[in-house]
Amino acid sequence: MKNKLDLFILEDYLDGKLSMDQKQAIEEEIKNNQSLADELDALKISREAIELAGWKSTIQDVQASYLSERKEKSSDGTKTISNFQQWSIRVAASMTILLVGLASFLVISTTPQRVNEDFLSYNIPVMRGESAKISSLKKAFNESDFEEVVALAKGNSDLTIEGKFILGMAFLELGEGKLAVEELLEIETINESSSEKMYVEEIDYYLMQGYLLSGEYDLAQNQLEKIRSNPRHKYHQTINRWDELKIKILDLKY
Repeated sequence: MKNKLDLFILEDYLDGKLSMDQKQAIEEEIKNNQSLADELDALKISREAIELAGWKSTIQDVQASYLSERKEKSSDGTKTISNFQQWSIRVAASMTILLVGLASFLVISTTPQRVNEDFLSYNIPVMRGESAKISSLKKAFNESDFEEVVALAKGNSDLTIEGKFILGMAFLELGEGKLAVEELLEIETINESSSEKMYVEEIDYYLMQGYLLSGEYDLAQNQLEKIRSNPRHKYHQTINRWDELKIKILDLKY
């Protein structure tokens, strides 16, 4: 794009308002121009952010007013425009640039570390009468000695499902996403052939964190959609469309 005002063309492209020839020309340019492709991705993100923030209808009203004023002025070149109308025109003309500015802020401020901080830490209760091995794992975990959890687990060749889950949670706390995913997926496999399924909803949620830590954003997105599509899911209320947007940003950046 030659200048920022050309972003209006990108908006028309996203809204399906271009002719077939214009659409094909834009798509061809996107293929050959990485900066334009990035600009389009940023615009998509900013539009979604605007909608999530509840500003969409306000922006549309201002832009509609701007287009109306342009039409009236073109039919009567002597028409006087009020200060408010002039302000509306300036706002509408710069709105798309504002969207891209917002997108830039979102992209810069969204990092894997910040997204990871949004996840709930798992609390493991210590029960009376449980085995000494499990009790020691829980004790180390609750004392935030996650390296000790890993060491204890490695010294135990017959970890129970509970032990594997605690180990998976310790890996998450250590930022070892791939290792956490391995433990959680192993439990999921065991559950498939067992009548007593354990940690099903917890696995759904913490797999998302594991995938994010390991940079597998498409798989993290799948987990998010799985939870959001089930209103009865234990973690349904803990995630929202902002979380979905953050994952999209991470996928765009990395």
